[in-house]
Amino acid sequence: MLSSSPVPFQPRSRDRCHTLVPRSTPITGHSKVHPRRSIRQQQLQQKYHKHGTEEFAMAPRVHFITGNANKLSEVKAILEPEIEVQSLSIDLEEVQGSVEEVTLSKCQRAADIVDGPVLVEDTALCFNALGGLPGVYIKCCLLRQVC
Repeated sequence: MLSSSPVPFQPRSRDRCHTLVPRSTPITGHSKVHPRRSIRQQQLQQKYHKHGTEEFAMAPRVHFITGNANKLSEVKAILEPEIEVQSLSIDLEEVQGSVEEVTLSKCQRAADIVDGPVLVEDTALCFNALGGLPGVYIKCCLLRQVC
């Protein structure tokens, strides 16, 4: 006799919030557990990916401003399928200021260019022995190889 309850599952550290749910197969009607999808992900897949129906809802879309494929894959792993992430490589001039000021400025300029919601990421490297340098100007220092 097959049970429709989920099998016990010990989540890995990154999957702490994910639980498994049973999924019926169309042929046998028996319950299976999809090993990699959380309840929320399965609900969203059913909501957004119904084939053969006139109802087809679109997931919200955001542009991630980066040229770095590794950063893009990390953001997609976190946000998709709830939010569709599209990559756009725009070289934005950085204003002088704190990490918050630089990031806010980049976000506003990117949103104006894209004319929609965007995500930007900025990195700072601060050494106390150098008075906090290079800080948000790490890219400039790396390109010039001198601060």
